[in-house]
Amino acid sequence: MTYLELCQKMIRDLGLQNTISSVSAQTGMNKKVADWVADADEYIQSLWIDWNFLWAQHSENTIAGTRLITAPSDLSAWDNNSIYLDYTSDDWQQLHKLDYLEWRSAYRQGTQTNDTPDRFVQLPNKNINLEPAPDKVYSFTGDYWKAVTRMSANATVSAIPARFHRIILARAKIYYAEHDEFPTVFELASKEYKELLNDLEAAELPGKSINLRKSSSPGEELQVVVE
Repeated sequence: MTYLELCQKMIRDLGLQNTISSVSAQTGMNKKVADWVADADEYIQSLWIDWNFLWAQHSENTIAGTRLITAPSDLSAWDNNSIYLDYTSDDWQQLHKLDYLEWRSAYRQGTQTNDTPDRFVQLPNKNINLEPAPDKVYSFTGDYWKAVTRMSANATVSAIPARFHRIILARAKIYYAEHDEFPTVFELASKEYKELLNDLEAAELPGKSINLRKSSSPGEELQVVVE
């Protein structure tokens, strides 16, 4: 469902008397419904960094003598175990992460010889520096998770898979029930939300046992960097 369709369905589900034909320039209850739906979608997407539906891959060719790899504009966090050079060839090379402070102290200064990179450092602005600087053109590839984008236009579709869009409505109804003090709506919406969240996590996370905002893979060290 689009953003507008979610708002329209929420109004129908709650039996409200108002109608909404656009999410823009609304007032009163229509604005509240639009805000609650957008807030719900943003909240759910923000529960975990490594939702499968936020996964993406960045590729670019390096430039000889240039260390810098510019982060994608929609990046939230790199998967630091996924950084490779020429990974589709028999000469692929996995790059291992250097601690930024270690890199700044031991590698940043002075003159260095260009060579095949075997390490990388993630800079505070989330760009990547290859170490050493490449001696020729390589194909750089890295997996990452995209930043959450708030719904804003009628036709906007949530990144949450369509079969789980009811979870957005369930969360939005919780906001409505809290605002207008409807305990029955709150109870029913909370129950539905909890059940749907379990289903969404089972389908869209690599694991389910680590705390909010951390990597969901059980037994593994966190390999992402949070904003």
